[in-house]
Amino acid sequence: MFVKPGGLDETKTHPMIVLLHGGPFGSANWHMFTKSRTVLLMQGFCLLIVNYRGSTGYGQDALNSLMGEIGVNDVEDCGELTLLALQKYASVVNPDRVGIEGGSHGGFLTGWLIGHPKYKDIWRAACLWNPVLNMP
Repeated sequence: MFVKPGGLDETKTHPMIVLLHGGPFGSANWHMFTKSRTVLLMQGFCLLIVNYRGSTGYGQDALNSLMGEIGVNDVEDCGELTLLALQKYASVVNPDRVGIEGGSHGGFLTGWLIGHPKYKDIWRAACLWNPVLNMP
């Protein structure tokens, strides 16, 4: 079996974890080094790092598009992007080994996605940390 240095084993598919940032008015820099991402990558996980509508860095209109649509547009962005990644990278990602995690607003989104009628069957594992689940 050949595993190229710093890469994935090309003879099999790999688990994927969807990473959702907090906020919602924040962002996840995909190119930023973090120890947790590095450990996951070294263990053979694929990572899908999502910046959904309302994330910073896309202008005021993108931020405003989330107002009144929290739990709708942001959930759809995360769910649809996950489905697209599973389709586009079918030779790399194992669709039976997909997890999701997020904190704060990312935890809120994770909770919505694991119970959403369209997206609930994607996930095999989920981690919600300090989620916003009860606004009052």
